[in-house]
Amino acid sequence: MDVLLVHDRKAEDKFIAQGFGVNRRDVMHNDFVIVGPADDPAGVAGAKTATQAFAKIASAARPFSPAGTTRAPR
Repeated sequence: MDVLLVHDRKAEDKFIAQGFGVNRRDVMHNDFVIVGPADDPAGVAGAKTATQAFAKIASAARPFSPAGTTRAPR
C-alpha cells in the first residue's frame, strides 16, 4: 500500500485522471481560528465565514498577524 498526501486538489484530480492513482480520499481540512481582543474592534464576532471576518479586519484597518509569523502585526 502506498499513500500520497498532497494539498493541491486540481493536481490531485489530474493525477487520478491520468491513471497514476486510485481511491482518492479527503483526509484533512483547514480550520480558521480568528482570535482578538475581547472588545472586538473590527467587529468580527458576527461574521459567518473566515472571508467575512478577514474583510472586516481589513476594512477596519486593524493590525493583523497570521499564525506562525514572527513579524509584528500589520
